[in-house]
Amino acid sequence: MKKSGKLLGRVLEQRGLHLVTVESRTAGLIAAELGDIEGCAAWLEGAFVTYTVLAKNCMLGVTQEEVDVHGLMSEYVAERMALGGLAGCNATLAIANTGVAGPNDAPDGTKAGTVCFA
Repeated sequence: MKKSGKLLGRVLEQRGLHLVTVESRTAGLIAAELGDIEGCAAWLEGAFVTYTVLAKNCMLGVTQEEVDVHGLMSEYVAERMALGGLAGCNATLAIANTGVAGPNDAPDGTKAGTVCFA
């Protein structure tokens, strides 16, 4: 990831863009990897790590109703997480993920290994 992260950082910096990460499935690992790149403060705005529905609601504006309709580990919720991350800081781009690591399926029936990105 270091090589691709450095390339991403150069492109973002050249274009004056700032990235926020919004993570559930990866528990901040994306932000940690990007934050370890020299000069990342020029383009890495910040990070949100939200496991629970309450955290997603308080920090990102994802509602319980949206989770009930679409599922906690869904593309819809990943997109809402990304939009919430953008609304919560000065970033111009966001990457978000949610999913089920396993080894068991989630209580709502989402299969282990499911990962949704936005």
